[in-house]
Amino acid sequence: MKPRGISIAIGGLGLVLSLTTCGSDTPRRVGISRSRILYADSLLRTGATQAVVVTVQASATFNSGFWTYRYVVNNDASSTNNVETFAIAPIATLTSVASPEHWKPLFYKFQANDSGVVWYATDVGELPPGYVDTGNNVPPSEFAIHPSDSLVFSIVTRAPPLPSPQEVQWFAQGFDTIPNVEQEDDSYVQGTIFTEGVTGNAIGPDKNSLVGVGDGRKPRLEMGKPRPNPARGSVTVEFELPQAAEVELTVYDTGGRRIRVLASGRMTEGLHSVSWAGQTDAGGTARPGVYFYRLSVNGKVVGERRVTILK
Repeated sequence: MKPRGISIAIGGLGLVLSLTTCGSDTPRRVGISRSRILYADSLLRTGATQAVVVTVQASATFNSGFWTYRYVVNNDASSTNNVETFAIAPIATLTSVASPEHWKPLFYKFQANDSGVVWYATDVGELPPGYVDTGNNVPPSEFAIHPSDSLVFSIVTRAPPLPSPQEVQWFAQGFDTIPNVEQEDDSYVQGTIFTEGVTGNAIGPDKNSLVGVGDGRKPRLEMGKPRPNPARGSVTVEFELPQAAEVELTVYDTGGRRIRVLASGRMTEGLHSVSWAGQTDAGGTARPGVYFYRLSVNGKVVGERRVTILK
């Protein structure tokens, strides 16, 4: 397997990081010929910009002196594009980052002195029908997160969660969707996933914590307030479990009609956060108005929170 060089350009910084990686050959597939030359702030722009509709379910668990932050990234069925990059920021660079197969992580400058980790689909795989790979462009990846699919990204660190409500942010970007941004003087600067990506809040490590310890108390059953509220775009609600349990988190309208099941199934002890971008279970988008988050644990309703969605 021949290693390929990957150059990552960081927008506005004049900085290029280089590394060497190997493409992944899978016997059952044909055409996994190379890894992509991916400019994370300047993906190929050949067609119409297509947005992605993304929700992120996050959790933080503490074991043997380490915190594990787990992010389940779901590309909604209503999306018209694949998710090709995902990021968490700000975080300290002294963390262990796990990636799905065919994806790679890099640390980027986020804001001022802060850093963020960006995962990107690095292997090409099979190309879409009719797509011509010239060898010089940035083809889409078969291993991106397609509509209705999800992938899991994780961080392991000694740093405890950032105190609420000072949560970290997640960012997601589709293929071919990071534009140049026009300035008032008619010049252009390249956008980045941090400036142009779909975004929301999530649980994440405290970047200022150099020594990771527990917070001195046992987890308790608690449901936080949705943030932001009122909201345009993605809303995040946080809850804590004292022990592993069967959980269902559902959104209802003022008439008591179920709009969206955000989480359902067994979850671990610890902190969890779930984002909602306004999708409905029917495949549409919720109208502006008042909605209620309802949290059930082991079949019993334990919390309800109100959120207002704006136009």
